[in-house]
Amino acid sequence: MTELNIIPDQLIQKYSKNLEPLIHSIVNNNLNVFGTVLTAFLIGFMPSIMKDVGIIKNLSGLKKKELVINTMKSLIKLSFEKLNQYPQFKQVNWDELVEECLLTFSPALIDLMISIENGEIKFNKKFNSCLLCIK
Repeated sequence: MTELNIIPDQLIQKYSKNLEPLIHSIVNNNLNVFGTVLTAFLIGFMPSIMKDVGIIKNLSGLKKKELVINTMKSLIKLSFEKLNQYPQFKQVNWDELVEECLLTFSPALIDLMISIENGEIKFNKKFNSCLLCIK
């Protein structure tokens, strides 16, 4: 992964393999397209893509965020190309709605995950003070 122009293609190729089980699940289980795809991308794909992009040393944080978001946009396009092959899903422009939501949520969610990883946000902090028993 030395040349930056091949990195997006490598990411798309790697993660497009995971689209087939997602599409299969939506079609065969009659799942809600919007919720299922949005959840799969924000909770499933994005952290993994962030991990892969995070190891690239010659990119700024902003460029890494752009790469994650652009990779997800490409994967969304591929997923809806596959979904649109089924008549029951072709009638609605889910891709535009999901893409808009992802573009709205992703930057903030990426920042949140990085803040958590950096220890800036902690959940369930242990109480470190000593309490005196009052009689």
